[in-house]
Amino acid sequence: MRSALFMVAAVSLVACKKDKAPAKGGGAAAKPTVTIAAPVIAGGVNFATAKAAIDSLEPRLVKCYADGLAGNPKLGGTMKVKFGIEGNGNLSEISADHGPELASIYPCVADVFRGGSIPDVKDSGTSASVELTFAKVGGGGGGKAGGKAGGGKK
Repeated sequence: MRSALFMVAAVSLVACKKDKAPAKGGGAAAKPTVTIAAPVIAGGVNFATAKAAIDSLEPRLVKCYADGLAGNPKLGGTMKVKFGIEGNGNLSEISADHGPELASIYPCVADVFRGGSIPDVKDSGTSASVELTFAKVGGGGGGKAGGKAGGGKK
């Protein structure tokens, strides 16, 4: 009986030490982030309202980036998204300037913007653009942030 209890205690101790062992690579994984710059708006939309509406897209943009990182752990850079704002507030005519490194996530980013809207539009035909920076934070990095904008992908 004592030897059985000793064996259970020894196995439990080993299991606890395994759970508390540091992860290989020295710590927590890097967290995908998207930094949304202030939008540039041409037309009748309140800036604060537009910024809040665009900022609300962040969780879905982070998901696009995280999904992209699964296929390319070094993914990162900057994308300038251009869009129209219809009279009802829906975002339309989505396009983006980005380098080839972000081409894989552009379709997801475009879908996020297509699903967005900005309330209280005063003028139909308003246009806007916003710069998005995709980067990993913490955990030793790995992605490159601040890549060149360019490429004119639609």
